[in-house]
Amino acid sequence: MEMQLAALERGLDLIRRVREELAEVICPVLLVYGDHDAIVDKANGPCVLERLGSGDKRLLALDDSAHEVTLDYGKERIMVEVYDFVRRLASARAPSSVT
Repeated sequence: MEMQLAALERGLDLIRRVREELAEVICPVLLVYGDHDAIVDKANGPCVLERLGSGDKRLLALDDSAHEVTLDYGKERIMVEVYDFVRRLASARAPSSVT
């Protein structure tokens, strides 16, 4: 039992540290979660998004997915959303052509 308690304490400490450091994340973020996730409460998505320091952040909730969203029903949508996200960032950073 003592070993399990130690693991729980380490897990809770990790959660606390992550929460404290989310504001340091300033890069663009696409946060994806499944509405039917039985492992991570879907309330964490908006909570994490709110704490991120990035000004460019988006939350994508997948109605028909569970925990492993890239293996679930929404995997095609994720591919499209990630492609669009990266493409938008790349085009925003591309040097403009001067003629």
